[in-house]
Amino acid sequence: MPQYITWDHDYLQGAVSYYDSKYFYLPVDPNTIGDFAVLVNKTTPYSTENGDLNLTMIIHPGAGFKNWQTWGLPKNRRYMGLAANGQNNQPEVIEVCEEAIRSWCSFQNRTECSLMFRVMGRTPDTTSFFRMKVFNGTNKIQPN
Repeated sequence: MPQYITWDHDYLQGAVSYYDSKYFYLPVDPNTIGDFAVLVNKTTPYSTENGDLNLTMIIHPGAGFKNWQTWGLPKNRRYMGLAANGQNNQPEVIEVCEEAIRSWCSFQNRTECSLMFRVMGRTPDTTSFFRMKVFNGTNKIQPN
């Protein structure tokens, strides 16, 4: 089951092994949303090697809070946003602009929308630890 992300959460922590995935969803209102970014910081317990990972995103118009079981999941070749820098010590960021959200979420006059994110491990025999957070505002890393 995907984990719910809210705007006021501190970092969500997690870990994925090679080719394993964790899913997260973020409901949005296309009429009140501004630009925002999703950051996945690759972190590890002290003196432990950390693996690399990637972050993908897909938008579900009309999804809101309900029926997540029927949503398509972001996959290796099915996504609308991808962050994969290939470094196990640098964060992954997907920046989402309000124009894209309004365009995709207003499909067939929908008034609600959800974004589904996938974090997938990319290093064989090594766990990828991470912290995930949503930032919004004009400076997405320092919220207004």
